Amino acid sequence: MATVGLPPVESYAEANAKEEEVRRRVLEARGGSADAFEWLMQRYGPLVGSLARGWASSPTDTEDLCQEVFLKVFRALDRYDAERPFLPWLYEIARNTCLDHARRHRPPALELEAAAGSAAEPGEPGLPEELRRAVAEGLESLTPREALVVRLRAIEGHSHEEAARRLGCSAESVRSHWCRALPKLRNFLRRGGWVD
Repeated sequence: MATVGLPPVESYAEANAKEEEVRRRVLEARGGSADAFEWLMQRYGPLVGSLARGWASSPTDTEDLCQEVFLKVFRALDRYDAERPFLPWLYEIARNTCLDHARRHRPPALELEAAAGSAAEPGEPGLPEELRRAVAEGLESLTPREALVVRLRAIEGHSHEEAARRLGCSAESVRSHWCRALPKLRNFLRRGGWVD
């Protein structure tokens, strides 16, 4: 699946206009418009791909997960409440799909030595598989918006401003979610013995 970067969002008013466009496209897709659904896939493909990469063991698995997510979204469009924001609804489907994938493909128990030498994903060389999974589970303990902010900021390395443009919200909102998410994630990892 080809992913296309999201256009920058310059103001709160523009972000609201984008949400109205999303609602319109969802309703069109619900009515059978393939073009409208393709637009949704192009708009949200990078975020779904980012989430899927955290759970997949290969680029092929990532693409399969993305396709599975959008297939589930398509099948569930009639259950989407157009009065609510689309992103949290989509994220919930994507997260559950990734969790199901992880359960189906749970690796056999890893020895610590083997886990210490495995790489999590490009850009995170040498991160033990067990820690990678702990971080992914920690992200699941956050709200959908907090998890997306952490993924964009900490994993993909975007600034507050770039993350805001990708999410269609203000940089202040990203900072707020970031500041709430980090202690939650840190506490989750502390309970698992990963951080002091």
